Amino acid sequence: MTSFLNRSLLVTRPIKDSVEITKELDRENKTVNIIFGPLFEIKTLPINISTSHFQAIVVTSANAVRSLKRSNIVFKGPMYCIGEATAKVAKREGFSPLNANGNSIDLRTMIINKANKKKDKMIYFRGEEVFSDLAGSLRELGYQVDEAVCYKKEKLSLDKSIIEGIKDEKILGATFFSRQTVDLFFEQLSTVPDKFISFCISDEVSKAYKSHSDGTSIDIRISKSPNLREMCKLIIEAPEFAG
Repeated sequence: MTSFLNRSLLVTRPIKDSVEITKELDRENKTVNIIFGPLFEIKTLPINISTSHFQAIVVTSANAVRSLKRSNIVFKGPMYCIGEATAKVAKREGFSPLNANGNSIDLRTMIINKANKKKDKMIYFRGEEVFSDLAGSLRELGYQVDEAVCYKKEKLSLDKSIIEGIKDEKILGATFFSRQTVDLFFEQLSTVPDKFISFCISDEVSKAYKSHSDGTSIDIRISKSPNLREMCKLIIEAPEFAG
């Protein structure tokens, strides 16, 4: 089995995103020993849709932006982004992001405030699975929103050494950025130690974590805002990783 250092933290995101988390943490606190344990990988899908007749693009994940870039999609209009991480990738890839800096409700509100219901036709590039019907809710209000699936998630298994590290309390906690990640985590671990810390990006994710609790005590800590900077700040401020 892998010999983990004290105060190890499991990061459950895909490798590219996990690297970003590590960089952010390293800028503030180098005492956190990061363990990469992605629970899924992203497979981008080819996009064979012309965006020329759309006035705006909607994305709720940086994975959608990467898929657009890989398919050589060029778009000069606004790209409505759910949060900071997605907007950052969009800007880097040459798009014009508008950042809702929140969740799907915040994104929906921003679109309602900025888009012209009669003139602006939008396309929502998304993953194979979604947990809220953003496009449908906008269409109910009279907005013109098409949808296109541009990536999907393929499940990965945690290494046995990671599972043992959690059970032996050598890994003190893990990050959770989506409900699906929580579900995938508990598909492989039926229970976790009482002291195991769940760092959740939002209330919504924390509720998913609680749903897997068997009534034992759980330690859930929620980011003040659903973005990478606040999530890392939450980890840095955890006394378990201090010193």
